[in-house]
Amino acid sequence: EVCIGSMAEYGEITASIFVDQNRTTTYWAGRYLRTERGCFSHYPLYEAIMRSRARGMQTFYLGYLGGWEKQNERMTTIAFFKRGFANAIYSKPVWLLTRNR
Repeated sequence: EVCIGSMAEYGEITASIFVDQNRTTTYWAGRYLRTERGCFSHYPLYEAIMRSRARGMQTFYLGYLGGWEKQNERMTTIAFFKRGFANAIYSKPVWLLTRNR
């Protein structure tokens, strides 16, 4: 699903991509206009969560939640934004597959 939002005052202000697979919607990417009035990012994401629910999805995956290490201010801000939408956080152990050299 591609969501595009606009306002008469600014024109197009948001664009987000969400991908459904099995019973999970993944927040793939989003770009939002930032102005002196703030960032127009919260409502489009909330709307996408509600639309995902209406389609019968069981999980809405917001993506990697890094940034809490305070090493990268931008990632910390993104993690804080995503955490504001989560009602649960699950740790996912993974096995990183690498080539033998």
